[in-house]
Amino acid sequence: MSIGRRGLRLKGADLAKPRVAARTNRHRPSAGGFTLIEVLVSVVILMAGVIVIDQILLASMSRLSFLEHRFEANRLLTNKVWEVKDFINRTGARPKNFDDGVLMGTERVYNYAMKSKPVGKTEGLYRSDFRISWTEAGWAKKIMRRNERGLSLVEALLAAVMISVMAGAVYVTLSQGIRLWRRAVEEKPELKMDLFYDRIQSDLRNAFSYESGHFGGGETGLEFLTLCPIPWEDGKTSGGTAVPARVRYFFNPETASIYREQIRYEKVLHPKSNAAVQAPRPVMDNIRGFNLEYYERDKENAYHWRREWSKGCLPRAVKILIEYGQTGTKSVSRIVDIPASQGCLS
Repeated sequence: MSIGRRGLRLKGADLAKPRVAARTNRHRPSAGGFTLIEVLVSVVILMAGVIVIDQILLASMSRLSFLEHRFEANRLLTNKVWEVKDFINRTGARPKNFDDGVLMGTERVYNYAMKSKPVGKTEGLYRSDFRISWTEAGWAKKIMRRNERGLSLVEALLAAVMISVMAGAVYVTLSQGIRLWRRAVEEKPELKMDLFYDRIQSDLRNAFSYESGHFGGGETGLEFLTLCPIPWEDGKTSGGTAVPARVRYFFNPETASIYREQIRYEKVLHPKSNAAVQAPRPVMDNIRGFNLEYYERDKENAYHWRREWSKGCLPRAVKILIEYGQTGTKSVSRIVDIPASQGCLS
């Protein structure tokens, strides 16, 4: 649009612009809100959800009510069964062939019926069938129970099967435990052997030599003076306090055991004294062989092992070899040094 001498003139482009704007405004969609179809679909979904939740709640309430009435009916029926049992035990008479009546509950009335008949030819054995019924939301509900004096064959067989299964489970558990215990104790003598080696090592490392008693030993036994803890009356030791004693280890092939004997030193010096004497007791059993060797130095300062020791001094060390095994022979060898040994020349 422009203004000149000839007046107001309109251009084609200026006339087209309002028309386009009017067409654009007429077809522009509205911002926000839902269409009628969307609202109807939402209402239907909401109503369906409310109906489903309502049905679930009604079903839950009905189920809870049924369970409550069922528990009450079961209680009343149990009382009726025990009432009949008590009547039979007190009077010794058989129950009626048929009996019915009502049982009063907390909120409703229950109807019951009982039928009785003898079982087989056994005198005094009969079966009673109890039934209790009530109305629940327009539906008839009932519970039945049978009462028999004694066990039927099926019940006895089921009880025997259950007892057999339980006994089998207990037997398997006990046998498995015993087998594991045997594997841990019998098939692993290294545990006892470690205790034995700790004991003999303690005795040898505390060994000493004196004029009235010297170290002596052979292939299957040895005897020496050592320091031993003082035993109390209950058999336990005092720990730090030790006294001289003569200790002897020896192997008995008849019993396949290694024995230890301990004699207090005052008993050695004075045989008539009241010093304690420990009888030989086994410290290692199930042994096939027990061999000892003694380490010494000769005049040429050469060291070698001897099978016997009868000198008036202590050996440098003692080699202990133990053979064991039930299926095959196994051996364990250890060398124990004697700190008090100063060596001796022969």
